[in-house]
Formats: sequence, C-alpha cells, structure tokens
Amino acid sequence: MDKILRPIEEPLLDSVSRIVFCACVDTNGWLPTHNRKFPSYTARTRSGTLRIANFDDRAGAKTRRNARPLLPQANRRDMGGSEFVMMKYLAVRNTLRALHWGGWRLAYRF
Repeated sequence: MDKILRPIEEPLLDSVSRIVFCACVDTNGWLPTHNRKFPSYTARTRSGTLRIANFDDRAGAKTRRNARPLLPQANRRDMGGSEFVMMKYLAVRNTLRALHWGGWRLAYRF
C-alpha cells in the first residue's frame, strides 16, 4: 500500500504547511500506510512486517463510516507531552469497485 497510497498522500502534505496528516482508512479503521513524516509509526515488527495502525478515535470512526461526499470535523487532539491542539478534519468516502471501502482523512491545524 505504500507504493499505491503514498504518491497520493505525500504531495498533499507538501502542498500546505498546516496539513498534519493525510490518511486512507478502511471501514474498520485500519490504516495500511503512514505518512513519511511519522517514521516511528512505520516501524517494522520483529517478524519484519510493517505495523498497521488503527484509527479508532471518534473522528476516525466517523471518517470510516462516512457515506457523504464530504464530512468536515473538528476536535482537540492530544499530541502527547500534555500538548493539545485544535484540529480540523476533512473526510471523504472512499469506494473501491462501487463498494464503500472506508475514507480519506485530511487533518490540519487552525
């Protein structure tokens, strides 16, 4: 999925400095590839396979279930180290062969 999704996601990240991440998740919340600017998330397991993250937060759940063409969201995101940032999200449904596969999630700072 790195070869398929990263050429789509990475140019979006480079286009606007306020964009924090761009992710494609399936209906279960599984994220098959990570953005390059988050190297800790692309770590390999002991077996040599890449980890697949789960976007199981409230905004992530709405993203993967979204059936509308566009779903704007906002929430306070815990960035770790007692740092909280207000974030906005744009979620777009993702279909594969006319079936709802999940959604694209674009996060940016106010």
